[in-house]
Amino acid sequence: MTTPHQFVDIDGPVHYVDHGGAGVPVVLVHGLGGSHVNWRRVAPQLAAGHRVLSVDLRGFGLTPLDGHDARLPSQVLLLQRFVSQLTDEPPVIVGNSMGGLVAVLFAARHPDLLAGLVLINPALPIRSGAAISRNTVLRLGLPLIPGLGELVVRHYESSASPEDRITESFQFMTVDPATIDSETMRASIEMARARRNVPGTEKAFTEAMRSIASELLLLQRFRRKLHSIGTPTLLIHGVHDPVVALDSAEWLALERPDWTFLPMDGVGHVPQLETPEAVVHAMNDWIASAVTPRDTRTTSGGGASVKEEPCRQS
Repeated sequence: MTTPHQFVDIDGPVHYVDHGGAGVPVVLVHGLGGSHVNWRRVAPQLAAGHRVLSVDLRGFGLTPLDGHDARLPSQVLLLQRFVSQLTDEPPVIVGNSMGGLVAVLFAARHPDLLAGLVLINPALPIRSGAAISRNTVLRLGLPLIPGLGELVVRHYESSASPEDRITESFQFMTVDPATIDSETMRASIEMARARRNVPGTEKAFTEAMRSIASELLLLQRFRRKLHSIGTPTLLIHGVHDPVVALDSAEWLALERPDWTFLPMDGVGHVPQLETPEAVVHAMNDWIASAVTPRDTRTTSGGGASVKEEPCRQS
């Protein structure tokens, strides 16, 4: 499927996909190492009732670092400016994994700029060491080590083919890799191939990873941010997530019992790709009940410098 892609100037090019639709805006934010492709199975369905945008964070997807860094504060600032330029009313921010953490920090810092928050297996503090597998340590632990992390990421990206990298990634993140359709596999492989031509990929990955760890290790500060959020929030979590264990999501649900908590059985780290229909159904029902739309809505953002090009990555 060929999809137009666009760039908005936010102190450098930022890539996003406008999936169309009208109604309450929904902005989709991917996880570490991900891109707009991570939303391709849910975005068209969500666009049946909402205006849907998926953004590539700084240093990921087709958005280059371009002299910036990929740490969480930079990503929150990017999201703030993206929302201000591309939506005409406060949107529902949807974040998966790292994108969920970015969304949490955004909601704590800019409560007036969003109408709702949907967290899908967000990055959270580790609650039990028993939940950390050797595979998780190798994939996510080594990049935390300064110097070594960049070498490990560079070696992996240069030694493994895009096909092997994506296959291994879905084998790790999902309960059943067969749930990932062939078009999503193809688009993910094409994105992995395109990323080889984007400078600074190792730097972006390791910077973001270390920034996530720094944020979550300061537990009391993170708890204060969680409790400062007044935005209606839906927490969706795959029960069999090998990256963010269920007990971390259960801890968050206890911290914020006013939030809606929806565990999904038989699902891993990317429910929006593993069981897209269930995720769309849950989000639509929750938005209809928890988010109050404004009387006047439009389907296009104003004031942004936008460039459209053909793209085959989604």
